[in-house]
Amino acid sequence: MLDDLSTAHARIDQWESDLADRVARANVLASRLVDLRATGRDRDGLVEVSVDANGVPIDLWLGEGVRQWAASEIARQILATMRVAHAQLADQVADAAREAYGSDSTVAAAIAARMRERFGLGGDDVAR
Repeated sequence: MLDDLSTAHARIDQWESDLADRVARANVLASRLVDLRATGRDRDGLVEVSVDANGVPIDLWLGEGVRQWAASEIARQILATMRVAHAQLADQVADAAREAYGSDSTVAAAIAARMRERFGLGGDDVAR
């Protein structure tokens, strides 16, 4: 009976330690993610879109050359450039997750996959 009680206490101590480690890693990741920013640029350097850690656009810059484009082309280029910024943000999140959880972690892989899914990104479907 005493051995069973000692074993139970040891398991509880291990669970507590594991949980504390997971919380610490999650806090490290959260502190890194909150300040992330990504900026995408089109190939011609005429469109630039910056997004915050949630992927929300926070800045848009258009070069004078876009005045020669049709409005539909400007809109298309803005959206395409925002996808580039989202892909860069997803890469930054994946890097931060690997740093927090380890490069072979299933948690890090799941976080990276979720970010790519969130932004509708496949494997390497966005030119960066």
